Parts: sequence; C-alpha cells; structure tokens
Amino acid sequence: MAKILNKAINDAKEYYITKLVNAGFFMNHSVLSTYTLSELKKEYTNLIEKGRR
Repeated sequence: MAKILNKAINDAKEYYITKLVNAGFFMNHSVLSTYTLSELKKEYTNLIEKGRR
C-alpha cells in the first residue's frame, strides 16, 4: 500500500512540475523537485489558474 501511495504522490508532483516548467514559470526542473506536493499545488494555482482570469 505504501508503494502505491508513494507512486501516486510522485506522479502528482511530476505532473505539477511539468506544467510549471512548460508554462515557463520555472526554468529548472531540479528546483521544483525539492518542493512538496502541497507547495507545487499552491504554485500551480497561484501562477497558472489565477493567470487565466
């Protein structure tokens, strides 16, 4: 069970990292890899979702 949960978290982190890098908000993938999932979601919401308004 722990392996499945860990994979799900890592997949979600990779999703947000890819979106933020592809949008041009961050140039370095390795910087974002140190963020927690919560931090990545917050960055995504602040930069991408609010930028669409």
